[in-house]
Amino acid sequence: MGAKQIRYLLGTILVLLVAGVLTLDHVFDSRIAGSAILVGMGLVGYLEFSKMFSGRHLRLSSLPGLLATGLFLAAACWDWKAHEDGRLLLSSLGLFQGEHETLILGVFGLLFLSFAAVLFTKDFLERAGELAQAILGALLFGLLFSFVARIYCRADSVVTGAIFVFGIKLTDIGGYVIGSILGRTKILKVSPGKSLEGYVAGLVLTAGWFSGAAHLGYLAPVKIGWPGGIAFGIILGVSAAIGDLSESLMKRLYGVKDSGSLLPEFGGVLDMIDSFIFSGFVFWVLSCYWS
Repeated sequence: MGAKQIRYLLGTILVLLVAGVLTLDHVFDSRIAGSAILVGMGLVGYLEFSKMFSGRHLRLSSLPGLLATGLFLAAACWDWKAHEDGRLLLSSLGLFQGEHETLILGVFGLLFLSFAAVLFTKDFLERAGELAQAILGALLFGLLFSFVARIYCRADSVVTGAIFVFGIKLTDIGGYVIGSILGRTKILKVSPGKSLEGYVAGLVLTAGWFSGAAHLGYLAPVKIGWPGGIAFGIILGVSAAIGDLSESLMKRLYGVKDSGSLLPEFGGVLDMIDSFIFSGFVFWVLSCYWS
């Protein structure tokens, strides 16, 4: 069995596993299983990024970033409405009580602890570059990726999360399958293996997916109909492609072929989640303000 066939097989297995997790959470009216997977993928993504720029999964300068990544992801999964009484009590005591305050505290802690982890070392100049990279990793795979968890945890149904996840992955599937068959036009040096034909196929599939979801009423809470769903899908497809290319840029910057070995046939966990880095936030904003 060739590498391409193995990738197709593993991809099918992963799709079935994701569908199983969604079904499990739907049956038990819970988001625990899906939330745990999202938090785990965000943390592993940060660790893979840390290894790319520092040579090790974790060192002192990258520890604040890992902690902040966990905080950002946990805050997205936390049911703030269910703990309203506790928030009011903390508010009366003058303490941080809400999600926004928690995120602000997380950003402060990330910056403060990251600098503190470098300033008092003997090789502080050499560690200064790692400081910036650790902060970037926490913002990308913690703060921005946390919007995927918000979409999944806070929608009225797990269907909304499923529509988003599978719709975004169609950009990758279309780009890989169609690009490997028909791809001839190489347009970007940052990712020479990808083709214009693949990107166009991914956009078409994503636009069609979200158009169909909007037409059938599954794109809650957005009520835009199928024409608006096409535009919705194109915007998300472009943001997913930017996330994918951004990860390619980081790998070229650090001279690595794969971000990690956990999912070697896919290039690591980062290759699995890169298309969600920006598209999760874009979907969240569009869902809030476009109707």
